[in-house]
Amino acid sequence: MSDQSLTTGSVSRAVLSVSAPMTLGILGVLSVGLADAYFLGRMGRTELAAVGYIYPVTVSVTSLSIGLAAGANAALSQSIGRGTPEDDTHRMALHALALGLVVGVSVGAALWLLQGRIFGLIGAAGPVTGEIADYVFWWAMSFPFLVLSMLASAVIMVVFGYFLFRRRILVPMEALVGGTKELTAGRFDTRLPPGPAN
Repeated sequence: MSDQSLTTGSVSRAVLSVSAPMTLGILGVLSVGLADAYFLGRMGRTELAAVGYIYPVTVSVTSLSIGLAAGANAALSQSIGRGTPEDDTHRMALHALALGLVVGVSVGAALWLLQGRIFGLIGAAGPVTGEIADYVFWWAMSFPFLVLSMLASAVIMVVFGYFLFRRRILVPMEALVGGTKELTAGRFDTRLPPGPAN
């Protein structure tokens, strides 16, 4: 079986294998704006104009949740790599989720309260401001859930995934993406290196 280590072989291939899933995820988040533009454009020009003003602001704010998820991913990975006790790593994951909740609620509330100034600075005026207010209310209400979902995904991927693999509860990923033949033929080594001592 080919070596799946990220420390050997082609750098470009390693970067692509790690960044491709995240890229697809970000594209999925950003594609919501296109869906909004399509359906709201069928309602009228004012609604479509409102999305044109809202989209750059929501993308900028959504980048915050992406950054928080990436930061949590890095911090938790480093914690596991250092051999930090499981309880401390779990506590760090809970702190990341709590931070995400506080930031999500704060940013959502700030966007709702300051929407007049924010969208006024980019030229929104007239009837479109009413449509913006209606849309921003629901978007601001949902923003904490967006942040929590992205952070929860990062936590599950790093912390719980690692410990489940260590306890041999899950099938190794290689068996799902490229090692099926070796696994069925009995040539696939499912043993994992021992984790850090608790």
